[in-house]
Amino acid sequence: MTIAYFFIPSFALTCAIITRPQLIERPVVLADQVNLRVAEATTPALQSGVQIGMPLHKATARCPTLLVLEQQPARITHAAKRLSEAVAQVSPFIEELAPGEMLIDLIGLKGLYPNIRSFATALNAAIPDELQLFLGVAEERFTAITAAHTAKSFYQSPVLPPVKSVAFQSIFDSTNAPTTAIELGANWIQVVSGKSAEFLADRSAQLLPLEIEALQQLALLGIQTIGEFAHLPRQAIAAQFGMAGDRAWLAATGNDPTPISPRPISNKGVIEHIQMESPLVSRDAVARHARLLLQRAKQQPQASNRSIRFIRLRAVTDRDRSWEKTQILHEPTEDLERLFIVLHTLIEYSKFPGPVAELELELGGLTVEQGHQSKFSLTHKRQNQHLEEMVKQLQIRFGRSLVTQIVEVESSSRLPERRFALMDYDP
Repeated sequence: MTIAYFFIPSFALTCAIITRPQLIERPVVLADQVNLRVAEATTPALQSGVQIGMPLHKATARCPTLLVLEQQPARITHAAKRLSEAVAQVSPFIEELAPGEMLIDLIGLKGLYPNIRSFATALNAAIPDELQLFLGVAEERFTAITAAHTAKSFYQSPVLPPVKSVAFQSIFDSTNAPTTAIELGANWIQVVSGKSAEFLADRSAQLLPLEIEALQQLALLGIQTIGEFAHLPRQAIAAQFGMAGDRAWLAATGNDPTPISPRPISNKGVIEHIQMESPLVSRDAVARHARLLLQRAKQQPQASNRSIRFIRLRAVTDRDRSWEKTQILHEPTEDLERLFIVLHTLIEYSKFPGPVAELELELGGLTVEQGHQSKFSLTHKRQNQHLEEMVKQLQIRFGRSLVTQIVEVESSSRLPERRFALMDYDP
């Protein structure tokens, strides 16, 4: 199995400044979710002495012209969704690890992409030009991730190093051909099958799939590379770090067993979106616009004469904070009024994080079949009521009970004839 992994550095910061390209040449940082530390930074900010994870007050002290931007979760989510849709055109088997970070299963794609170079070309073409990705391809999940981060370190160098460089001195020697372990592209690295352990040997141990505390312990022990970690006894690693350490040891030796978990392929629902001229404050105003979206969605050909299984409502506030609610219907329906009652209830009992600037409605689970699902607790009660009515009707018609029931008479007896008896059923 061949696995590809790519990531887009500073994805959240790119989403924040993509509409303001003049900020690219300025020292700009993106604050974390609590606005206390630097989460991401542009190159001019890093050159001014700003570091990732640094408190914001120290960063502004080092760089007085520093511009601090807040997180924009709604914009990041929307950009990540568009990115996954673009990558799905190249391969449907993708697993999103984080916004701007995906794993791709290349099984069955050899007919479309005979080699990794053609696959990398297709992937670069599918992604917007504003986003710079780095790709790693290998037989194992962790090896592919490490290869992508290695490709980024090469790209950041002033000159792309030759294949036979100091970084790969342990992989290539004077007796080996320079292409026996990896293939190197402009922004991608492919690790040749069977050479994963050699490739990983000189990589930093901080890339291991372990918690921060475990990585700090390795640094205190003087373990700097993945190769040094792989030479440790597996039993000792498992005893120190548990199951996570055991999986990390397998990954370091080039035997990562973790498979890709592709997202389920589901039919797309009907989506309608509206952007307000001025943010909505009251729930009644939100409900009116939601009804308008519902009417527009039901007029689409995909939703014509179709029943709806669930309703999903998304909202974005004026400060770019996101809100989302999903309501699964008890029974699929195409009745517009019933759908609006569900939608109105969803809005009435929800708390929005601020004035609503954008609203999006999705009608999903479209089906032509209509099923009626009764409540389990009421099923037996209704059956008993029907049985009692039937027995009473028979008693009136024939003058006596024609239905009997089994009653336990003598529970201590071993003979079934004495233990149970038949009696008239009288409701």
